[in-house]
Amino acid sequence: MVSIHFIVEGRVQMVGFRYFLKQKAEDLQITGWTRNTKDEKVEGVIQGIVGDISRMQEFIKKGPATADVLNYSFKEVPEQDFEGFVIRD
Repeated sequence: MVSIHFIVEGRVQMVGFRYFLKQKAEDLQITGWTRNTKDEKVEGVIQGIVGDISRMQEFIKKGPATADVLNYSFKEVPEQDFEGFVIRD
């Protein structure tokens, strides 16, 4: 099991990015959360088995067709106790 914090920059708000991530996370049985930041980025934590997290990172790098990802970062963080994948305010 691995837990990764991510930040995505670019045209990532108001384009369905968080809902896209929620759907992909549920498809891959990944837990965690995502939210918009005040500085117009999207951040979150994804947790799951290594292979599925690698696939999820590829989805994060590209986002939905309506997004334009300019930059992203990933950092491993301690495992947490998540129930599903949620969109936070």
